[in-house]
Amino acid sequence: MKNIEEIREKLLLLNNFQECIIESIRFLKFATTIEIDFDYIWDDNKNVRKNLKDKKIITLRFELVEKFLLENIFTQGIDNVDFLNWSYNEIAMIKIEDGNDKNRVKIFWEINRKRSIELTFSSLEVIST
Repeated sequence: MKNIEEIREKLLLLNNFQECIIESIRFLKFATTIEIDFDYIWDDNKNVRKNLKDKKIITLRFELVEKFLLENIFTQGIDNVDFLNWSYNEIAMIKIEDGNDKNRVKIFWEINRKRSIELTFSSLEVIST
């Protein structure tokens, strides 16, 4: 998908990935493609799935990425990665923003966390497992 309205509609159908968990981020094709795997928590009726222990991975593949920015400012008290759990990667939502020639996406965490991911890219593919 390259059209911003088409991307916006697809993300809306997927509940903008609200409250979903980022499982992994991969850099591919000489870092021009970035894949982000989410544990998708919603069922077809936009209710939280019954069995969250069984992961439902949906991958967003961003192609011809021009910008990837990760802001990950740790709050006081986090000084050891072993103390983190799944909730650290639970995002608030994904938002598509208008760009000039390229599309922009921002992934937001809850307001009290200083974390975000911003991507500028040409096209987006949604891959369900």
